[in-house]
Amino acid sequence: MNFDDPREILQLTAEALLHNLWQGWVLAALVYFLLRLIPAARSGLRYGVAFAALILLVLAVPVTIASLSFTGEGDPTSSPLLEISEESGRSESVAVVSVAEPSRSELDRVIDYHEEALAGNARRAGSKSWAAWVVAVWTLGFFAGLMRLLRSMVAVSALRKESEEFAGFSWEGLAQRCGLRKSVPIRVCRRVSVACVLGIVKPVVLLPLSMATAMPREQLEMVIAHEFAHLRRLDPLWNLVQLFAEALLFFNPFLWWISGVVRAEREACCDQEAVRVTGRKKEYLEALLETAQAGLGGKFATASSFAGKGGKGSLLGRVRRLISPQAIPEMRLRWPVLFGWTAVIAVMLIAFQVGSIGVAKVLTAEERIREIEAVGEVYPQPSLERKEEFGRPEKNQEFEVSGVLRGPDGSVPVGRIPIHSFSISGTSSIMASARAGSDGTFTASVRKGRAELLFEPENYAPFEFDLGQFDADRTGLEFILSEGFVGKLRFVDAESGKPLSGVELKTSVNAGRVQGSPKERVSDEEGIVIVEHMSELPLKIEASLSGYGEGLWEKVSIEPGLIEELTLSPTEPLRIEVLSAEDGELLGDVSLRMVFRFSTGLNQSLDKSGPVIATSGEEGDLVATSLGAGSIYYFFVEKEGYESAFIGPLGAGGSTSVELRKSRPIRFEITGLPPTQSEVEVTLSQSLETPSLSSGIGRETVSSPVVGGGATILWSPSVRVPVRMKVADQQLSFSPEEWESGPIAIAFSTSADQPNVDQSSEPTVQLGMLEIRIRTPEGDPEAQGKLVVEYIENGDIKGKVRRMKKRVLELREGVASLKVPYPNRIGIQPEGLIGYWIDPVRSHEISEPGATITVDAVPAGAIYGSVLEENGDPADSLLIGVFRRQKADENRSSNIGVEVKNSATQEDQQNRFLASPLPLGDQYVVSVSREFTYLFSKPVLLDEGAPIKELVLTLPEGIPVEGRLLRPDGSPAAFQWLNLFIEADGGHGFARGGVITDGDGRFVIDGVNPEVRGKTYLEIEDVEGCQPKRWDINFGKSRQEIQLAPGSEVSGRVLDAATGKAVVGAEVYASREPYVPDAWPSWFKGGKTDAQGRFIFTNLPQGNFRMNTRAGKGGEVEVQSGVGEEAVLTVELYEWFDGSLAD
Repeated sequence: MNFDDPREILQLTAEALLHNLWQGWVLAALVYFLLRLIPAARSGLRYGVAFAALILLVLAVPVTIASLSFTGEGDPTSSPLLEISEESGRSESVAVVSVAEPSRSELDRVIDYHEEALAGNARRAGSKSWAAWVVAVWTLGFFAGLMRLLRSMVAVSALRKESEEFAGFSWEGLAQRCGLRKSVPIRVCRRVSVACVLGIVKPVVLLPLSMATAMPREQLEMVIAHEFAHLRRLDPLWNLVQLFAEALLFFNPFLWWISGVVRAEREACCDQEAVRVTGRKKEYLEALLETAQAGLGGKFATASSFAGKGGKGSLLGRVRRLISPQAIPEMRLRWPVLFGWTAVIAVMLIAFQVGSIGVAKVLTAEERIREIEAVGEVYPQPSLERKEEFGRPEKNQEFEVSGVLRGPDGSVPVGRIPIHSFSISGTSSIMASARAGSDGTFTASVRKGRAELLFEPENYAPFEFDLGQFDADRTGLEFILSEGFVGKLRFVDAESGKPLSGVELKTSVNAGRVQGSPKERVSDEEGIVIVEHMSELPLKIEASLSGYGEGLWEKVSIEPGLIEELTLSPTEPLRIEVLSAEDGELLGDVSLRMVFRFSTGLNQSLDKSGPVIATSGEEGDLVATSLGAGSIYYFFVEKEGYESAFIGPLGAGGSTSVELRKSRPIRFEITGLPPTQSEVEVTLSQSLETPSLSSGIGRETVSSPVVGGGATILWSPSVRVPVRMKVADQQLSFSPEEWESGPIAIAFSTSADQPNVDQSSEPTVQLGMLEIRIRTPEGDPEAQGKLVVEYIENGDIKGKVRRMKKRVLELREGVASLKVPYPNRIGIQPEGLIGYWIDPVRSHEISEPGATITVDAVPAGAIYGSVLEENGDPADSLLIGVFRRQKADENRSSNIGVEVKNSATQEDQQNRFLASPLPLGDQYVVSVSREFTYLFSKPVLLDEGAPIKELVLTLPEGIPVEGRLLRPDGSPAAFQWLNLFIEADGGHGFARGGVITDGDGRFVIDGVNPEVRGKTYLEIEDVEGCQPKRWDINFGKSRQEIQLAPGSEVSGRVLDAATGKAVVGAEVYASREPYVPDAWPSWFKGGKTDAQGRFIFTNLPQGNFRMNTRAGKGGEVEVQSGVGEEAVLTVELYEWFDGSLAD
């Protein structure tokens, strides 16, 4: 529910008030039957039952509102109140003198849609006017009740002033016997007819003049004892609460009946107390009978009187209760009245339900589609927009931006000024550079999309200019430069606080999407670094100093006149011994190049461009002295004339040794090629694999002549990792061990019945049209909008590497068409449809050109809105999704095939979203995440009456989660990956990797939301020798201490069923036997087979397991862990398996 929308509050309040009628009926019936079982002597219990029912009936209103807002039953209608905003450049250090005026045609078109949306809202607002009437009537009645209460309080105050002190008697002893700690004034008033208690903070007992003068002292003492009992029980306070409840629920007849029972039981309690204190029951009964015969009763609502609120009948009832305490008092419930009110309430609820259903069916399909279309003009679908960029020819279109730069005095700046541009459109982004001329003029080519410029003039402050959505040439820009200010940094020791001299750093201007050129600087003896010509733009800083962990800061803002202090922490060195694989001797002149850098929240791939952080002399020891204590690294160990080694994970304080082998080319001998083929072309590459990232390197296409059906390829890999080869549309992979066994033989065979098939040519496919038809319900408009279609770009031909392609197609009269190769497999996603949803189509086979796929559509709605920071600013860098809320016993998937915003770049400021289409009749949850912070909305119900809802979500800052991961023996599990996993309420799971332990097994996860709607876990799966563990995060603890259990081993081999040879590179996994539902993990990772086809698991619990491989079918075996039993899997390899067979 959106509590900022008063219409939703009115809707839920009206429904809660109507629900209160039947809730009152239930509570009144419960009170009636319970009091029929409790005798008059237990008046305290009877009073507690009745008063509890009264309070429950009042609390039922807010509880019902909360329940309706959570379950969606409240059905708040949120209309598309669209916003239009204009953004401008953010530079403060430069004056924009002249900027060309943009066209307003686009803005006018959005405003037209905005007005159309508002017209639709007016129609829907009228259909919900019943809620406003209900709340209006209730408000008037509530204020009337409050006025009654206020009038009574004013009258009581006047009575206190008019009364006189009742002198001649002392009542302190009676007050003490009644349990009062201090005496209460007793006064006489001519305007009251019975004894009563007035006031809460300073109470007073009022006696009528006739009673004070004519009633015997013994009876008067009993009357005053009754009033003292009211005071001891705090009845004036509870009476005030009761009066407020009567004002709040004045419309509910059952509340009035319960309230009457409360008053009757209250007087009965005080009667029993007065008799107990005085010990004169007979005289008390006579006093009650005299009051009943006189027909006296209470006159003021806020006063607790001796006569209560009843007349003669109620006083006589109190007499009967004192005479027969074991009897059941008469409830005075008139059955005809009860049935009459029940009938009235039933009619009201039925009318409300029928009216609501009637209102819900007012919105037509045309109106629903039109309103969703209007919302889509302002609220984007980022994921759909990204998909549309695939294959769009104009996505690389460039436009020019030009202008002139001037100094503060109007002079031409000296030198050619670097200009960096950034543009992003859909799935692609590009950075480019240009320079201003010697006359200060500049012209830069910028690709179409959202674009920014960063200027870095020498001797002036850098500045950025936001071009906005750049889709046309911009000319005539003029900028006045600013000299900026002098910024200062100071580097200090994080432990001692002493200044650090000699810190080497690279600084670059960080304008978010676009960054400046790096500049090298060194701190002086005081740890100071001077940065001249600073602006408001922050700096990206990389700092290193021997003996200290590297410093990485993405955004450092420096204020004029202040020194920004940065700390470096002492670290331990990483030592690597480098040996020759041929003779075991130490190798000198070796370099250590950083390739991957990981820490919690940071995954950085540097590839071959990474920095060299250590070199060795002739002794062969590599020592890296500036690694961060909380980071994991992967490196190249490089030496000229040798294959580079790829090593990791490693970190500060570690040590290892590595062998380097002399470089030599790999020899590939290819046979079985058609004799008519003159040349064979192969593509070779390598891939660097880590648990978190992979990166391809060394991709190269090599050609060789074909002689006698054979060809030889020589290729030198740059690093000792597996080589991938693509030849004749086949993907192959070879491990380093296979290189050493001699030439790698690749044989293509020609079948006997097709001796002349050209194996190197592309298999024959037919191109033809495919028609996708969306069938809407009878009488509804034809489907419109877009469809996301996926197909195999090169056709579904056996033996080919399948290349999948996605296209976003426009629907015309409910039909989308495109040309595809046949045969094929087609996938269709509903994302892009307006007002309708289809069940996603997955891998639909088509065999002949001209095929038609018909898909049934159902009515759908949309959820739109925005995400804010806690301070109310628009949130940035968001991932947004939507899923269907599942019930506990429901088997339907929560995934409905609709993506909202599935990617985010740094400084991505898109905080608006549109989730569409969403089939009506279900509840949906919108998910928002940024790094480790997750937020899930309350379930939102969409139906025909309210198919469009708005959400305004606030992303919390979250809290840090700290912990330590330990091995079974208590030692730290250093440099390990953990996953943050959130099981959302409603049946959907979210995983976020990248949590990393340091050398002491410690980890910190920033920004975790402890209030997220779901369960938050840490998952640990890849620690060698340890069982996987799912850890339920306890946010009440300051530190999570996680100790893993020891794992059991199972080893084995994978063999090819056709040849009996060992299979290299086959991924093996294990599952429990027998299957255990809901067990975690559902399967255990075992890695890939080595050069001998062997595998080993070290992470299994004790028990039986079924071993299998993803490389082929058949060959499943059952083994018991931890007993030394070997598993041999003999499989039929899949055609797409890219491993190899051992010789």
